[in-house]
Amino acid sequence: FDRLYINLMKAGEESGSIDQILDRLASYIEKSIRIVNKVKGALYYPAGILIVAFIVVAVILTFVIPKFEELFKSSGQDIPWLTKQVVALSHFMIDYWYLVIGGLVAGIYSLIVYYRSAAGRTVCDQIFIRAPLFGSLIQKSAIARFSRTFSTMIGCGVPILEGLDISARVVGNSVLESTFLKAKDVISQGKSIVIPLAQDPYIP
Repeated sequence: FDRLYINLMKAGEESGSIDQILDRLASYIEKSIRIVNKVKGALYYPAGILIVAFIVVAVILTFVIPKFEELFKSSGQDIPWLTKQVVALSHFMIDYWYLVIGGLVAGIYSLIVYYRSAAGRTVCDQIFIRAPLFGSLIQKSAIARFSRTFSTMIGCGVPILEGLDISARVVGNSVLESTFLKAKDVISQGKSIVIPLAQDPYIP
């Protein structure tokens, strides 16, 4: 159980409303699962398209282009420069397919390792949130997660600063997490939460 669950239960013990807290928590979990499933569902289609596109290109380079190369050679015509590059790429795929697959696997693994580092996560999250089409989806999903968590914690009697700190760390995006933690620092100085959030480019 993370800090969210523990602090909600503490608030329930102090206020004598554990039954209500558990009810809110159950509702929170159900809504979280629904949003996660919606986001995953929205990403399945483009991910599937990319995978199919990669397979189709690999099949064309491996089986189709060599047939065209034979046609060009038999016709005796000079092959255009761009076609020569495609044929060269086809030869590379056929001769060094293991390097292509190995490079792909190594690249994906390196990206995962890099994303798990603090600096890498910040850079990748900035790219994700600025990406066309997906950036808006990631941004709205993270803000919805923060709002739902913060609302649940405040409704259960958790202090605002503690609620902000915990809610900021569950958004799933380091850029927005940093934004909400800055808002917490501003509130601790007696100012309104509106000021830092209104000035941030990632908060609509």
